[in-house]
Amino acid sequence: MDAAQLLIAPEVRRHLGERATSDLANRIQPSGDCPVCHTTLTDSQVSITVHTAATDPLLVMPAHASCQPSSLIIHPAGRRPAAPPTEYHFTVFVLPVVPAGEEASSNPQVWGVPAILLNPEVDVQVGDVVDGRWQAWWEKTAELVGLTQLTPDHPMPEADVTTWAAQVSTTRGRGRITLHGPALQYQLVDVQADLLDRMRYAGRCLLLFCGSVPAAPVIDMSLLAAAMRSGSVYGAWAKLGGQPTSAVFPHPDEREMADRVAPPGAQIMRSTADLERQLDDRDVCAKVTFSDDPALRLSWTIPDQPRQPFPVLLLEPRRMIGMARGDSGVKTEARVEMVIGSGMHRLTTADTAPDVARDWHARPTSSGVELTNPFGQVIATGAVSIPNRWREQASATGNVIVIFGPMIGVRSPEGRPYDDLDRHAELQNSRRLGFAAAGQVTWADPGLHGHSHLDSASTVEDGHHDPDLDALATEKLQRISSYSITVADSLATTIAPEQLQPWLTRLWPVNCQTCGFALGTKAEVNIDHVKGRDEVIVSMHHATCRPSGTPPVNLTSPTCSLTAGCLGEGQGGEPSDTDLPVAVVNPSCEHLVLRHEKGGDWQDVTLSQFRHLRFTAPNGQFPRQARHTSARVTGQRLTITTTSRRSARTSWSLDGCPEHVLRQIVRAGGIAVALTTTALPARLGHDDLPITFNDPASLIAWVRLRTS
Repeated sequence: MDAAQLLIAPEVRRHLGERATSDLANRIQPSGDCPVCHTTLTDSQVSITVHTAATDPLLVMPAHASCQPSSLIIHPAGRRPAAPPTEYHFTVFVLPVVPAGEEASSNPQVWGVPAILLNPEVDVQVGDVVDGRWQAWWEKTAELVGLTQLTPDHPMPEADVTTWAAQVSTTRGRGRITLHGPALQYQLVDVQADLLDRMRYAGRCLLLFCGSVPAAPVIDMSLLAAAMRSGSVYGAWAKLGGQPTSAVFPHPDEREMADRVAPPGAQIMRSTADLERQLDDRDVCAKVTFSDDPALRLSWTIPDQPRQPFPVLLLEPRRMIGMARGDSGVKTEARVEMVIGSGMHRLTTADTAPDVARDWHARPTSSGVELTNPFGQVIATGAVSIPNRWREQASATGNVIVIFGPMIGVRSPEGRPYDDLDRHAELQNSRRLGFAAAGQVTWADPGLHGHSHLDSASTVEDGHHDPDLDALATEKLQRISSYSITVADSLATTIAPEQLQPWLTRLWPVNCQTCGFALGTKAEVNIDHVKGRDEVIVSMHHATCRPSGTPPVNLTSPTCSLTAGCLGEGQGGEPSDTDLPVAVVNPSCEHLVLRHEKGGDWQDVTLSQFRHLRFTAPNGQFPRQARHTSARVTGQRLTITTTSRRSARTSWSLDGCPEHVLRQIVRAGGIAVALTTTALPARLGHDDLPITFNDPASLIAWVRLRTS
């Protein structure tokens, strides 16, 4: 980024030094995200805020100058804020290489080596100032993550040392690459077919990590050479179809020190094989509780429900893998660092609830729970009995807080009593040492095609939501040409029949809002008042569960229906590279929220909670970019997620998304989304999509694709 665009407070410049400040200016890219408003930094003025604490690396947060002024914030030891998720950019290209011995030839042979230039951080930076220069966390721990520093004298990693692995899609044409390294993983999408073919032929590829060279479609080789001269380029070989290696741990000269400073009960890893076996052990001790548990004593409450404690899931690995560096003793724990590297947050404070861990999921199993990372890998499984109250609150909230670490107060030491005070002290000590990770994680069963559930403030009576039954219910509804509903006369005391009638066409009988099972062709309508507001919820139920006009009950979360397609297909209906990818979402099939207006009329305000995310009514113009909303493509799954603090986290997923739509999402860098209650997206055809995007009852926005 141009240094003239950066607004840096004098105290920040003094703290970093001129050379490190210049280094950071080269690393922060206009294509990164502002952590405050979650929109692209672009070429506007950017301020730099530095968070520092005695025992933590520096956290540098670039933001729009209009969102946050530049400042230096000093925190107590161990209480620096966790770094938010960062964007990473990549370019796949062919690197021309002259083989050894050919350099002096008048007509040297040139090999084309498939290579990937990866910029791991283009906005938020985490690292330290070393000898006056900025050093990112992945540079400081290069050996641990399988990288080698490259120099003009040694511009390539050792040819026979392969520390990373690459998985390349098997389908022909454009595809994806998944890179696996020790403690790191990256997903690269929409890679050109000829480059994938080169990788398949070579059987491996060269990885180049550099924070100061933009991963643009055309790489500036002079910048890359200058970065190599300055020592800021790191490399590794990635073998196709192989497995990543682990860095040797502990280092030979640190083994004695590790024995001396290891926490009580920790087992020292004596070899790489020992380390790999421990990392492969996903069995943990699990406990479900609430934030007000005497053993936790956390003041975390559900947003908009200040008296309702958050459901908490504690996951405690049975072994601790401590990583000792220098004379400072054990500083990090391997599993905790791995989950933090994939989007969880270090538990640094007990005062405020941890942030959302994007695309992490916790779900019930036949014997307990399991935790999966954004790449779908199972990180932990634990046997635990889940009480009904906890399950109900988790299902109603949609999120649970996961605390992960080897010493968080789940297990009891043998041979002595261990009460709530002991468990609380253990958790606080683990937090101070940095041995605990935490995050708000989606609580859900795996989503199926066209279905997910809207996180709601209403509670779920029995926690039931089976995605197989949801899919079956909507498939049945797609085949039903008509259905009957029953409205009790007593409901007229709340809404007159002629005022209620127009809104009934916006209710879709997918699942009963009492028991959660499929409704079929008959449904009973009920109306519940929203406490403290001039609003009501109109919902559908089985006659056997809740006949129309009967007293209120706790409601299940409504089913969400969604579909995806493209607008502007090419001639003859053939797909075109100019197609605009779009998605239509009905986030509340079986119930509506109606507001009583001053004039006596009723208005559908079901979608109002999304207006502060910049979803607006169509106006004939290209939709504005949504705030706190992102799209992610994982395999054939499209996921759209909102993460605003002002409303509950919402996540909608579509499995089996058409391949052309996925390509266009990647090509366009996002997708146009229409929210509606007037249609059931699962029943929409291609010709219906433009109508939805012009319906004044819809709310539309452009949602950016996230790659981190």
